[in-house]
Amino acid sequence: MKSVIYVNERRQRSNRKNGTKDPCLAVKTYKGVAYGHEVVIVDDDGVEVARIVLRKYSGNDVVEKLWVETNLGVKTVFHIESEA
Repeated sequence: MKSVIYVNERRQRSNRKNGTKDPCLAVKTYKGVAYGHEVVIVDDDGVEVARIVLRKYSGNDVVEKLWVETNLGVKTVFHIESEA
């Protein structure tokens, strides 16, 4: 099943405006959208292969940090667009 993971910026803005802590990480599938503060990516056997985390920066109400944790190998893809 295909899943798209993204940060819901509308929820982020609402949290800042209202002082709330609603989850902003969204996982969209054909079944709908689920929200969380962390998203765990699992393989076909249910073993965790990666975790996406969104947290407030220490003591700052505006800045949030997003990171991905994994125990698997990672390839970095770097693309530079040429100037015309």
